[in-house]
Amino acid sequence: MDKRIIFILSFITLFLIVLKINPIIKLALIVLIFSLFSLKYFKEYIEDQELERNFPIFLRDLSQYIKIGQPLPIAVRSLMNNNYGKKLNQYIKYLHLQMEYGVPFNKALINLTRKINVKSVRQSLSILSSLLTRGSGTSELFESMSEMFYVSNSLKKERLSNVRYLAVSYYGLFILVILVIYAVYRFMYFVPLGNSFEVMNAYKQVSSVFILLNALFTGLVIGKVSEGKIVAGIVHSIFLLVVSTIFILVF
Repeated sequence: MDKRIIFILSFITLFLIVLKINPIIKLALIVLIFSLFSLKYFKEYIEDQELERNFPIFLRDLSQYIKIGQPLPIAVRSLMNNNYGKKLNQYIKYLHLQMEYGVPFNKALINLTRKINVKSVRQSLSILSSLLTRGSGTSELFESMSEMFYVSNSLKKERLSNVRYLAVSYYGLFILVILVIYAVYRFMYFVPLGNSFEVMNAYKQVSSVFILLNALFTGLVIGKVSEGKIVAGIVHSIFLLVVSTIFILVF
């Protein structure tokens, strides 16, 4: 998620917290606005995941078509009938369209690389383009790249799975913070304070701001730790915001 968007969400959250409206409406608006802002980014994240998952299948299928004797332009056109997901299907059509206009396959690959924002796929296409320029065997090259990409992604997922236990610890830390805030609030009942109602009300408001911001950023951190991307934490953030909202309402 863009840092600018995170800043805007934080600003809106602070604004709604200090706004004098019904607390339930206020909290519902915070969760709703964050969800709407996040929907676009999470949708792109899901599509990028699908692209990474289907890219080695595309390379393998392309290799098979070339093995049976189809020229590259015809092989690419044949693959347009397969379903590789929304983004990859669009990229295959873009690749085919370039070749229809006489752009060499290698040059078309370079142009395609500039359009893709998934790092692993972009790097693989750059390597593929470089090897094709050197005259490597086409069919064997596509098949080898497919296997290399699959192995690389498997190792990446295995590495991330080894640190996913940290996500659980972040959830535990989030719950601990809420319990500490609640314990301090209960302790204030037994401490003589001047204008105790105003003090406790101010404490609740400040705590509400902190809890909601903590939920937002903790969720994004969990996504970064468990999946390697901040945008993957959107679901965690929404869940923690809902939990925080329920806690604040009964606080």
